[in-house]
Amino acid sequence: AIAFGRHSPAYKVAGVQLDPNFDTAGAGVSGDFTAAAGSYGLSRLANGFANNAIAYTSPAWGKVTLNAGAYLDDSDAGKHSYNAGIGYSDKALNLGFQYFDAGSVAAEWNPFTNIVDRRFYRAHGSYKFGAFSLGASLEREQSKTDAFADIDYLFLAGSYQASDALRLTASVGTVSEGAAEGTGVRLGAYRTVLPGAQVYAVAS
Repeated sequence: AIAFGRHSPAYKVAGVQLDPNFDTAGAGVSGDFTAAAGSYGLSRLANGFANNAIAYTSPAWGKVTLNAGAYLDDSDAGKHSYNAGIGYSDKALNLGFQYFDAGSVAAEWNPFTNIVDRRFYRAHGSYKFGAFSLGASLEREQSKTDAFADIDYLFLAGSYQASDALRLTASVGTVSEGAAEGTGVRLGAYRTVLPGAQVYAVAS
């Protein structure tokens, strides 16, 4: 599959797919309250969209897929951004690695204006068994200019399908450095009340 224009890069998707409380109100990636975004313990690349994309995801070769993308800076050819990754899927087990090189994401990644000259690395995995689902993501944010210390993000999440209508979720995240440094927990309960309609409660 090939994507052009504005989309969610594979780096972001790898984290979002692990987050059972994604886009609900609670403690976001910065540790502050947010109405709808990624959960605490994921990096800022869990939110927003990338512009000027040329991205490719391969068909599955056995149980393996590859992805690559370029995010073009219209004003400076030396500041393009790049994403590459690999994924393994075997029914209940999913594993992967993603790399994102942010040249001038100030121009390409909405809504952020300060993710510039950085590298992001993510190792991630998930496993489903019966009514349970578990996931983990480990990220490192690295400065290309040594302007700040490396930041490590750890995100662990689980969900339990208690019934056809009720899903229970939990996640814990840690951030090693920076303004968001700390540990956070997020709990959720989601109840289907009508086809395509849910109510939920989240605490963090």
